Amino acid sequence: MDAFGINWLGLIRQLTICAIVPLSIVAFVIFIRIKIFPKSLVGLVGLFTAWTTIFPIAFFIVWTSAFIFNIINPQQSFINLFSLYDSIAPLGSGTIILTILLMAFYIAHAKNSTLVSDDDRKYYQIGFVLLPIIVMPMYYLKIVKSKTAANVKA
Repeated sequence: MDAFGINWLGLIRQLTICAIVPLSIVAFVIFIRIKIFPKSLVGLVGLFTAWTTIFPIAFFIVWTSAFIFNIINPQQSFINLFSLYDSIAPLGSGTIILTILLMAFYIAHAKNSTLVSDDDRKYYQIGFVLLPIIVMPMYYLKIVKSKTAANVKA
């Protein structure tokens, strides 16, 4: 993906790698300071959570099926795996950044929430870091969506 003499794909990858740590720290500090979670943002957080859950699973299924099809029938490969990755890499990089932001949001929400018991809070916060694809939708459906009201302390 070279345009105007710039390798855009490499630049996006480098920015993603360099932006993850400072972005997560800044987002965590901002979300810790925000104690009130308005109900109008519940849908947007749910949409972002669904995207960060569905995209990796869908990408894995598409990549695996293309790989298997290329092994079974190499003469009629319907897609080049490397071009597939190069075309989806910017979307994947954006999804990684979105996942980091959502992890910071969910950790701060669990820390500030009076709706989560102390024992569950620890498990959720560890789960947000280790298994975000599984734990973030569970927390969203159990805590954020069902129990957050307008101007209720989150």
